[in-house]
Amino acid sequence: MPTLNPVELFTPRLTLRWMDERDIDAHYAVFSDREVARYWSSGPWTVLDQSRDHIAATQAAYADGSGLRLGIELRATGEVHRLFH
Repeated sequence: MPTLNPVELFTPRLTLRWMDERDIDAHYAVFSDREVARYWSSGPWTVLDQSRDHIAATQAAYADGSGLRLGIELRATGEVHRLFH
């Protein structure tokens, strides 16, 4: 697998960046939403540990080069954007 290095991409309003522990709450807010999960093959998340585990798996994919998922951060607030609201 290729080696991945942290990346940040910038627009005037947004930063696309690697996800980490600071994103746990926002990530959970998205994937625990019934409307978001409506088209998934599984239901909405019900515990915060699901977000922690998903971000840990994302970080493991960064480390072994098997996957890349970026958080979309609003530059004005520094928070990961809830894309679905």
